Amino acid sequence: METSGEFNQLCNQLFECQCACWAWQGAYATQADRNMQLCTEIEQLRSLVDAQQIRIAHVTKENQRLNLLMGHLNSPTKAEFVATLDRLVTRMLSIDRQAKCVVRQLSHAEYIWHESKATAQRLRLEARQALQEAVEMLNHADPVLDGEDEGPGAPCTPTNPNPWSQRAAIEIGISMHKSVATQAISSQCSSTSGS
Repeated sequence: METSGEFNQLCNQLFECQCACWAWQGAYATQADRNMQLCTEIEQLRSLVDAQQIRIAHVTKENQRLNLLMGHLNSPTKAEFVATLDRLVTRMLSIDRQAKCVVRQLSHAEYIWHESKATAQRLRLEARQALQEAVEMLNHADPVLDGEDEGPGAPCTPTNPNPWSQRAAIEIGISMHKSVATQAISSQCSSTSGS
């Protein structure tokens, strides 16, 4: 009975480890979804950066065209020349500010992505450690089930890596108790017949 109690306690600890593993797996899946979302945001920010670079190239080309046009004019007025340059400079500064803002957002998103990746690796390591602890508990409980077909010593399959259950542990504990009681009754009967 004491062995059965220890075995039930080990089964309860194993069940708690399984619950912890399931919780870590859920957290890892949530983190993976977050990583996918961050990757999408990074791609969007990169698209914005590319668009800003295209706009800068377009403004530069327009500036060159205006400079060429100003060179072909016979007598451009100073006011028109200054006004054109002022518009171009204002537009270039606006585009530069937008590009810097997009670059900052992209850097922040990449930082979050790296942090999420590190967190996912840590969760995966903790889940692996929890599984190793569960295997160690099963190996510790294996001598209690000497001769049984089911238990920690049973083969594991890819679809069912842990075919052990709390209900099976209770049933085996009952069967072990019944076998002990049967042996006690048979020994009493043999002693009575011998006398």
